[in-house]
Amino acid sequence: MPSTLCSVPLCAERGGHAFPRNEKWKKQWIDAIKRDKWKPTAHSIVCQKHFKESDYLVETHRGTSTLHHRLRKGVIPSIFAWTKSPTLSAVRRESRLTCRKKLIENIEFKEKLALYE
Repeated sequence: MPSTLCSVPLCAERGGHAFPRNEKWKKQWIDAIKRDKWKPTAHSIVCQKHFKESDYLVETHRGTSTLHHRLRKGVIPSIFAWTKSPTLSAVRRESRLTCRKKLIENIEFKEKLALYE
């Protein structure tokens, strides 16, 4: 029997997490996946691709390899085709700019300090 397709628009993955029973959280999930006039059924799911690694509780048994990945309570899907995640080059560029700004501030501080000596 094939598993259910992900309920997120533009996603064709199979299998995933059922919608929460809590009405407040269920509405947050529906809002997050941008399906306003849609009601999830008992078989509607959201696949793992739409959750961050930090959204999961990783369970092991006596220090062995990972046995289960369970969603933390209250998490909302946040990774979608329509959201941009920064590329590696953008992250590196931002890091370089931050380092340069700190270096310039440090140099300016030392120059001002030298005036008082």
